[in-house]
Amino acid sequence: MPVIDIHCHVFNSKEFPLTEAVLADTLWQSSEIMGPGWTDMLRDGKFAAIELYLEKMGDLGVDRLCLVCPSNTRSGSRAINKIHHSLVRKYPDQLIGFASVPTHPGENGADELERAVLDWGFKGAKVYPALHRVPLDAPSMVPIYERAAKLDVPILTHSTPFPQSYTGFRWKMPANAPQKSPRTDEKLDFTFDNLMRLFDSGILANFPNLKIIGAHVGGGIFYYKDYILNKNPHYAPLFKQIYVDVTPPTYYPADMVQNAMNVLGEDHVLFGSDFPLCPLEGVRACLDAVEKYPFSKTAKQKILGSNAAKLLHLNCE
Repeated sequence: MPVIDIHCHVFNSKEFPLTEAVLADTLWQSSEIMGPGWTDMLRDGKFAAIELYLEKMGDLGVDRLCLVCPSNTRSGSRAINKIHHSLVRKYPDQLIGFASVPTHPGENGADELERAVLDWGFKGAKVYPALHRVPLDAPSMVPIYERAAKLDVPILTHSTPFPQSYTGFRWKMPANAPQKSPRTDEKLDFTFDNLMRLFDSGILANFPNLKIIGAHVGGGIFYYKDYILNKNPHYAPLFKQIYVDVTPPTYYPADMVQNAMNVLGEDHVLFGSDFPLCPLEGVRACLDAVEKYPFSKTAKQKILGSNAAKLLHLNCE
C-alpha cells in the first residue's frame, strides 16, 4: 500500500506562485494572530516550495501528497484551487487536490466544492474555523456538508491538540462577525470542542454519509467519548463519521495514537506531516515515528496510507 501524506500545504510553489487573489484573502488577516509577519512570509516565499517535497518523495518513501489550504472568499478559494489543480495536473501520480471552500455566507462554498470535485477530481476539502471566524455549526456550513455528503468526500478541519488547549489560545467571535453560532457560547475553540459542534448541532446525524477528518488527532476528542456518551448516548453511532490525522506524528506518543485507534477504530487514523510547517527532515522523522510505534505491521500500514486510500476512494492496486 502507498504512503499518503494527508496534510500538506502549498505556501510556496516554484512553478505556480501564489497569486494576489490568494494573498489578499481575508483569512490571512486572521492568521496574523498565530504569528505576526505570516503574510509577509507568504509574499516573500519564505516557506519551502512544494516542489522540494516532490523531489524527495522517492527518497522518503512517500507516494502521494494531499494539498490542503483554507480561504475565506470565493476569489481566494478559486485561486488556491487553480494552483492545486495545476500542480495535480502536472504531477497526477504524486498529488491529490483538496478543495479550498469559502465558509462565509454568500460565498457559495458548496458550489465551489462541487466544481473542484466534479471538474478537477479533488478528493476532499479543508476548513479552518478559527481563522475563518466561522464555527463548524454555522448556518453557512450546512450546504457545504450536504454537498460533501452527496459527493462522498471528506472535510478536513483544523483542531488543536493538548497541551495548547490549556494556554488560553482561544477567543470570542468579534462583534462584527458575519453570523453567530446556533450555540449560546460564541467562543471558537481549537480543541475537541470544534468537532463537538457537529454532534451537538445535529449535523452528523442529519448527514450520515458525511465524513470529517479532525486534524492534529482531533484535539483529543477520543479521550472524552465515554463522558460524551454518558450524557448523550445517542451520539454513539456518530463517532464512525470521525477520522483524525496524526499530523505530525513526532508530536504524539504511541499511547495517544493507540487511544485514537481504540476509540475511533483502526481504520480512522491517518498520517500527515503539515509540510512546510514541518520541514523535509521533519517528514523523515515523522515516518520513523510511525514505524517505531509498537503496533502491528497492518495497523502501521493503515495509518501510513491504506486508511487514506480507502477514505479517498483511490485505486492503489
